[in-house]
Parts: sequence; structure tokens; C-alpha cells
Amino acid sequence: RGVAFESAYVPSPVCAPSRAALSAGREYDEMRCCAFNGDGDFNATEHRTYYSLLADAGYWTMVAGKDDLTKFTRLGWRLGKSTHDAANTYLAKELGFTDSRRFLGKI
Repeated sequence: RGVAFESAYVPSPVCAPSRAALSAGREYDEMRCCAFNGDGDFNATEHRTYYSLLADAGYWTMVAGKDDLTKFTRLGWRLGKSTHDAANTYLAKELGFTDSRRFLGKI
């Protein structure tokens, strides 16, 4: 039936832009990327992620499941990158993930 969170807000009503803004710790309007889910990958060279700051400080960071930060290239698949090793996916290190189990979809 669903739950209404009357005082909860997200940067964007669309998943990839919202996750990009949260990852960078910025407002959606400041991101200039990913206006839509298929608009582009998170630009890790232009925007440092919260995860990369944690990793630089010595923390072990991990993502599991869909992070949608490389949704446009489908974890690099559209660029010819291998998606078979979920622990070493496209841009994982640049995004600040020490380890990852990233996947494309909900399965």
C-alpha cells in the first residue's frame, strides 16, 4: 500500500540524478549532470564523491547493488568494458569505492 514520508526529501525525483547529488554531497542544481536517468554517467573527474573522501581518509568503502552512477554506459558495457566482475566495475575506484558488488538492474 505504500508509506508517505511527510518530512523526507530527495535531491531529485529521478533515481540517477538523486544518487549523483547525494554521492557528491551537493544540491541537484549544482551537479550539471544526469538530468535524466539515461543522460550521462557521474563525472568523477569534475565532482569528488563523498565515498572518495572517506577512502582517502583511510576508510573502507563499498557499494552493493545499483548505484546508478554509471547508468548511461551500463557500468561501462556500452563502452566495451567487462561487467562480469562486480568487484571491479567501470569507474568504481574513481567514484571512491574500495570494493564493490555493482549490478545493472534489479536482479
